Amino acid sequence: MNYALDIAKMIQWLLPSALRKTVMLAWLNALLAPVKTLHNSFVIFTAATKKDIAVTGQKSILEFHLNRYFGDIQIVDATAAAQVYIYLESENSPTYLPKFISGSSVDFIAIVPFALQSQEVAIRAFLNKYKLPTKRYNIIYL
Repeated sequence: MNYALDIAKMIQWLLPSALRKTVMLAWLNALLAPVKTLHNSFVIFTAATKKDIAVTGQKSILEFHLNRYFGDIQIVDATAAAQVYIYLESENSPTYLPKFISGSSVDFIAIVPFALQSQEVAIRAFLNKYKLPTKRYNIIYL
């Protein structure tokens, strides 16, 4: 959508031609200055919101926007976690626990270059904002 609004043109169009003096136009422009400011804030807000809703919790989208804002960052699945077995030493038959019970601490890993270590707070804030609430992550610096 286009939210173009030219207050100066609108004043001239709506003001009768007999009242279109420079003093009157200046006075009406001064009166409508807060409306211009509010409109500019609204346009900036809509542009920022459009960028904000373009980011989803999908791995490829998160990775793309992380790379766009911060640099070369990779997101990999943490499926290679060690499996947990429960058994007594006297028994020689381990019992496998499924992944959701096994206590795997993370769901994905963000691999970040060591040069971006100073921006960890911003990267964590970005990931916390856009990841799914049930997903856990860890940041590894290379």
